[in-house]
Amino acid sequence: MIELDDRYFERFSDTAVVELVPYDPALEVLAQRYMARLRDTVGPVPEIEHRGATALHMVGKGEIDLYVRVNESEFAEAFAALEAVLGPSGSLQPHRARFNDACDGIEVEVMLVEKDHPEERAGRRFFHYLQTHPEAVAAYAEVKRRYAPVSRREYYRQKHRFVCSILERAREEGRLGSPSRP
Repeated sequence: MIELDDRYFERFSDTAVVELVPYDPALEVLAQRYMARLRDTVGPVPEIEHRGATALHMVGKGEIDLYVRVNESEFAEAFAALEAVLGPSGSLQPHRARFNDACDGIEVEVMLVEKDHPEERAGRRFFHYLQTHPEAVAAYAEVKRRYAPVSRREYYRQKHRFVCSILERAREEGRLGSPSRP
């Protein structure tokens, strides 16, 4: 995960807060249904993963985060297929594109990512670490609860710091040969 300069977080409001909602098991079913729709859109080749708070069964913003993981050579074709169905990308970088949609009134964020890009590998490592470390999920939920009422800017800044600390912990455990290595 890349270290972000504080200027990055200036894009987020310093007065608006983040509204969190408890985990809703119904979102798992919705995520699976939406993933099937994505497979119909981009075909069976890419990997599609449900990540984020709903996948971890924790407090969050009540949205579904889905990752369409493709090889670099497949990115342009997958991008065109997603854009044809979901409309223009809300954010586009050479290795990553974000599409926003809704399903049954729930926000769905679809991230198209190059699966071998370092940022994607770090994001996946973070998610898998949380899947195998319930105490880290609890700590992450606490960070969210603590900073959501402060401001969007502080919420995202502190989430990023937490992610970086977990990635460092995962690296350390990997060096020590921990069996819980993601």
